[in-house]
Amino acid sequence: MTSDVELKKPLEGKQSFFLFGPRGTGKTSWMKSKAPNGLYVDLLKHFNWIIRQQNLIFSTVEINAFILTILK
Repeated sequence: MTSDVELKKPLEGKQSFFLFGPRGTGKTSWMKSKAPNGLYVDLLKHFNWIIRQQNLIFSTVEINAFILTILK
């Protein structure tokens, strides 16, 4: 198990970091308590928005496939 001391290390600097973990384990609550003025992005909300945009997904897949053919 990770200690609270280890979790504070990323907050000491001025660098960004990702906080990953299972749903419902307190990541957002921890962030709001330890860095109330910090900027955080809820990727699940963005992911759900992208899922609803089928045309955007197909366009992104086509663009990625095109880029991969160029890079070969």
